[in-house]
Amino acid sequence: MGTMRGTKIGELGELSDLQRELSINNLENVPNAKDALDQAKLVDKTHLETMKLGWSYYDDSTHARDVLDMLSPNRTLRKLIIYQHPGTGFPNWIGCYSLANIVFLELSGCRYCFYLSPLGQLPSLKTLYISGFDAVVTMVLEFCGDGSVTTPFSSLEILKFTSMPSWKKWIPMQVEDVGTFAKLRELEISDCNEFIGDFSLLPCVIDKAHN
Repeated sequence: MGTMRGTKIGELGELSDLQRELSINNLENVPNAKDALDQAKLVDKTHLETMKLGWSYYDDSTHARDVLDMLSPNRTLRKLIIYQHPGTGFPNWIGCYSLANIVFLELSGCRYCFYLSPLGQLPSLKTLYISGFDAVVTMVLEFCGDGSVTTPFSSLEILKFTSMPSWKKWIPMQVEDVGTFAKLRELEISDCNEFIGDFSLLPCVIDKAHN
């Protein structure tokens, strides 16, 4: 069962004053999405600053996405880490503007996911790590947002892509006028051997590494 230092996910609902950091592992053992919503009650955890959600082995893609969909945190969350999610995509709350206080986001080991959420809509996001997305071939404009935000990635300072063996292309967007990536000071690309994209439009000093 999903745990938090040995606590079953069904017991999290009783911890209304849970503070600082929460890790829920082995999410493949959650019976169904409704259990995740009814039992964890993460949206009520107003004092949480950091949340980690993960799977330990392969789970049914639909089940995994449904469970993750029901684990939406409170908008006060500042740091989010999701690892080994076996779904092909992410629920709508990831990249939702309502998570206005997220400053750090790490998505790793999501091997079957072939697209990324509109993370550019997170207005406070400063650090973004993306790694282990084996199925991503093209990074499309939707990554920057769905059009509801005029300045995507307005606060982003650090952006890292690692271990993405199939990634070949980044579809650039004109950023000079809208200020997209205006605060970016570090961009790292490693273990992305097929990548042939162009970041020349970024109006910033870039630390770009190809390994």
